[in-house]
Amino acid sequence: MGIDGRGSAILVHGSWGNPEDWRWVRDRLDKAGVAVAAPDLPTCRTADAGFLDDVASVRDTIRSVGLPVVVVGWSYGCDVVAAAAVGEAVTRLLFVSAVPVSLAQLPPTREEVLADPHLIDLSDGSYVLDNDWRRNEEAGTTFPHEVRSWLRAHPRRPMSWAARAPLTEAAWDTTPSTFLVGTAEPLLTPEERSVLDDGAVRARYDIRTIDTDHSLPSRRPEIVSAVVFEALSMHAGRG
Repeated sequence: MGIDGRGSAILVHGSWGNPEDWRWVRDRLDKAGVAVAAPDLPTCRTADAGFLDDVASVRDTIRSVGLPVVVVGWSYGCDVVAAAAVGEAVTRLLFVSAVPVSLAQLPPTREEVLADPHLIDLSDGSYVLDNDWRRNEEAGTTFPHEVRSWLRAHPRRPMSWAARAPLTEAAWDTTPSTFLVGTAEPLLTPEERSVLDDGAVRARYDIRTIDTDHSLPSRRPEIVSAVVFEALSMHAGRG
């Protein structure tokens, strides 16, 4: 499916990630003529950066690309996108592995986070996912060989603790938004999981469940890219 060179997509990675986490989605968008930008979040580059630095980076990217633009976040990147797109000229938001949540919801404390034995607290104000566990024991063992090879070459990066901040505003209430959630998503809180069964919420937002887990960008990149194509095509049709 081609977009005839019209439109842009911004792809925002998650915790401990990097822009290359989107490579399987990006390949499809590039081939379709969509201009792609994938900002590298500051909190995954330096322990001195915080959530608002990530928001500013994505907002600058939104303002730098051609319209129409679809902004896509994955996992933690969804919070960044939700805040960065407020008041911006965005055609559609795509939240991957997330659901709309109450803005009163606070992030877990550091103690709660470190109750997970697979997270490692570092001495410089950052923390990181255990790469050996991710590659050799977690669901990563079920990836195709190509993806597993890529994971071995691209370990998770330390992330600033200051990235963990409450979400105080979210563009999903003012900008058309789609949420893609895996039926085997392991990271939803009980409150977030209840959203999937809430008819009023599902009537208000475009929430789509996919037969997969948290790793939608690498397991089901064709679905992620198809939603971007759909949004850009709808915009072109109105033009």
